[in-house]
Amino acid sequence: MRQICTLEAVVLARELDNLRGYRIDKFYETGKGRFRFRLSRPGSKLDIICILCEAINRSRYIEAAEMVTNFAVSVRKRIGNAVIESVRQINEDRIIAFGLSRGEERMELIFEMFGKGNLVLVGQDGVIRLAYIRHRFRDRSINTGEVYTNPKNSQASITGIAANSGVIADRLRGESGESSVIKVLTGSVNIGSIYIEDVLNGLGIQPKSAAKSLSDPQISSIIDGLNNLNRIIDSPTPIVYLDEAGKAADYALARISKYNGYKSIEFGSLQEAMEYVENNSPQPLPKKSPIAEELEVSMAKQREVMGSIIEGIERNKRAGEIIFNNMHIVNKIIEEASKDKHITKERMQELFPDVNIIDVDLKDKRIEIEMD
Repeated sequence: MRQICTLEAVVLARELDNLRGYRIDKFYETGKGRFRFRLSRPGSKLDIICILCEAINRSRYIEAAEMVTNFAVSVRKRIGNAVIESVRQINEDRIIAFGLSRGEERMELIFEMFGKGNLVLVGQDGVIRLAYIRHRFRDRSINTGEVYTNPKNSQASITGIAANSGVIADRLRGESGESSVIKVLTGSVNIGSIYIEDVLNGLGIQPKSAAKSLSDPQISSIIDGLNNLNRIIDSPTPIVYLDEAGKAADYALARISKYNGYKSIEFGSLQEAMEYVENNSPQPLPKKSPIAEELEVSMAKQREVMGSIIEGIERNKRAGEIIFNNMHIVNKIIEEASKDKHITKERMQELFPDVNIIDVDLKDKRIEIEMD
């Protein structure tokens, strides 16, 4: 599943606003960057799944936690029984915050859905209480005990395209190198490449064409097209596109021209589309952990040793059976060696022509023979 776009974060925050009034009963960490919340209010219970950078949605599919982590225990201690009072998008970016209350205490649970993602609990004083990932950036730090600050965003948001149209146009006109139109726009507008690319395709402009090749009318058309994406926010039609195998190939908030010809399914909410993608995407080959690989190597060595032991037992068993079945000959060979302390291999072979005498060394009290 791909990372969520900023345009989708706007719609998602609006959808999640209906969680207000729900109480957090349980919190689980179900995998790396994956969390589950069990929520309830009178007459209703539901589960929310969070996959950092990818999705936050209601889910009918319950993910079990493989083990209780220290982070999960710490989060439960602090937000257990808290009520969700608000849901908001921060800084018109891929950041969604749940405003929580527990008695007189107020706090925010912040989902950072960009980069590697993060889940941060902030007190009403703005100080970080918990952070899933502690990290120091050039302009801010995510660490327990420090004040939470929003990441700086130099790109124009979906609501700021009109106000920043001159800046966007200047960046496109001022590109003297070989930078593509899509590269300049994704660096200038915080929307999402899938929607920017669709605007360009709709205008007949190749996304990877050089920005310096654009005419002024084309630049104006691009800005108008980007500004019109506001209609998607006001009236989204979440769609999942399917590949030839019937698995989820991608999703979007509206029809995307590059997926013309794909089978698709429309959903009533972005959360429903996300849930479908989560459970109907092609599954990547599982990655082996270093611990699992070490165990496999150790087990392989143990199997090799065990095989050698079993092989030795079988070999000794066969040898024992041969000796037992030919014990009368073995006793006669020992008897002849006892009578003649200087007997040679050749003399022993003459006495026992049906036995292969390999070596005779009476000094070491050893006679080596081969028998079937």
